[in-house]
Amino acid sequence: MTKENFVGTRITPMCEFWIDCYSTAIFSILLSNCDLRREYIYENRYIYKYDINESKNLGRVYVKMQIDELVEGLLVQKEEYDFTKEKDFIGVMKKCFDEGKIVMLGIDMFYGVSDTLQWKKHHIRHYILVEGYNDVEKKFYIMETGESGYMEYIMSYEELELAARNFNDVSYAYSINRQFTDMVCDLNTVRNNARITAASIDEVLEHINDIWYVEEKYILSMRDEVDTHLKSMANRQRANSLLFSVKEVAENFPDHAMHFKELEKKFFIFRSYVLEKCTQGQYYEVEMKIKEEFKSLLEQEKELWEKVCEYSYQEIGEQKNEDE
Repeated sequence: MTKENFVGTRITPMCEFWIDCYSTAIFSILLSNCDLRREYIYENRYIYKYDINESKNLGRVYVKMQIDELVEGLLVQKEEYDFTKEKDFIGVMKKCFDEGKIVMLGIDMFYGVSDTLQWKKHHIRHYILVEGYNDVEKKFYIMETGESGYMEYIMSYEELELAARNFNDVSYAYSINRQFTDMVCDLNTVRNNARITAASIDEVLEHINDIWYVEEKYILSMRDEVDTHLKSMANRQRANSLLFSVKEVAENFPDHAMHFKELEKKFFIFRSYVLEKCTQGQYYEVEMKIKEEFKSLLEQEKELWEKVCEYSYQEIGEQKNEDE
């Protein structure tokens, strides 16, 4: 595609880590359009969350990013579209890009990008970032997570319309607030977030025996879901390592970047082990061992965050004594 045929907003994919498609899309938009220090995206604004996938009666744990405030400041002038009812899908999409907007498009991943685990396998509701179109080649350009990571993909007008028309909810078009630069990355923010993350780990640990158990017929489907969630957890440790490489944060915790990097490796090794046992039909033989190992990984992460909180409180106490 030549640049003169592209209409839309050029987005550079953020590839340093991947927690989920939505936060990765938001960070990609932010870094591509706003003037700010890159380390802002490393901040530990996340929790662990337990819930149940009702369709499989599957207890699951995943990382949930806490970025609502960021999204509200970055994406403005929201418009909603229900493409199960809109007659002219292509016309509406092109109009959005002609007006300088980006689109968070709801799709059924069964009809989405072929480079994903869900393509032609699972009907999963999902949002993708669409950045623009090429009317000469009749293509849309989207950001999606595939086997090669988060990157730009091309879908024909017809392919994307099919995926969107099988999504039974609204999609969104936004303008980008390119003046959104009022953000800092400092120890106080990291400390406050650390308390929240540590508390969420405690809540998840209460359900450790309720996770990752389904009927035998759903085991491969569970494997795909656990694969995604453990990949997300490992990548969050990578982001944490990057966070503690930032000077303002690292000077008080010189070893945290290394510890989080080691934890990232442990999560990835653990992920490979769980997937292997699911694929070989041996998961239930080692189920308790897997849950104990997962519990240990979460406790190791919690300990690192608790050290951040403890150090900060000691520092505050010392400062108070000096003032007195």
